Amino acid sequence: MVSSQVCHLAILLFFMIVNLWNLKHCSMMNFLVYFIGYIQIYVHISGGVLPIRRS
Repeated sequence: MVSSQVCHLAILLFFMIVNLWNLKHCSMMNFLVYFIGYIQIYVHISGGVLPIRRS
């Protein structure tokens, strides 16, 4: 379980780093959309383990 979450977190960080590296080619709005999307995907994959999820 833990190794799976670490793997997903590594993938999340990888995409975030790629977007940061390509930020000069993208708009800040695009980056924010991707950033929020990755956070939602990670929360979904982790099964809501993160305390961020609250409705």
